[in-house]
Amino acid sequence: MRQEFVASKSRTTAKTKCPWFAIVVRVEGGFMCFEALADYHLWKAGVQVAPSASETPLPDEPDVAPSDRDRFKRELAKYQRRIDREAEARVRAELAKVDAKVRASWEEIVMPAYEEGQRRYRLYRDAHTGVFTKAEFMLLRKVLHPDTGSNVSAEKRNEAFGVFNEKKLLLFKEPKPEPESDLPKTLAELLARKKTKAV
Repeated sequence: MRQEFVASKSRTTAKTKCPWFAIVVRVEGGFMCFEALADYHLWKAGVQVAPSASETPLPDEPDVAPSDRDRFKRELAKYQRRIDREAEARVRAELAKVDAKVRASWEEIVMPAYEEGQRRYRLYRDAHTGVFTKAEFMLLRKVLHPDTGSNVSAEKRNEAFGVFNEKKLLLFKEPKPEPESDLPKTLAELLARKKTKAV
């Protein structure tokens, strides 16, 4: 790419003589015009020219052609969008981890504790009614007691057997279908119901 030294104190004159410039920088005795920014950076890395005392100090930023300035702004905006997307992806990943932990805690801790509470409730609910009447219980106790059992008549033994045999269906641990509970079984079901009510 072209690069040219222009011996002039006017930057405008240098730009006029080098209409193809991408960047114009002040050097001792005039200006350097570069057609490519890459050539400018290579030149800057290898050549350091201090301005003379009579010249105006170099500006903090070199004079860049408008087309290059616009291109730089577009590239910067593109880079910023990429950074934003990456940051959003990291946030979403962290939120997904937190959500997974909450769901795991619900399934592994909350629901088992809830089901155990339901089981105990049913146990206490069904146990208070009893199986035998007080008279039946006392008869069975008398027959089975080691101190009185040997003195019980055959008639009482037969009666006790009849009572026991009659209640055998209540004494067996038969599996029974549990009534369907309307409470949610999972966190997803709970959230779905909450959303439905909100609507």
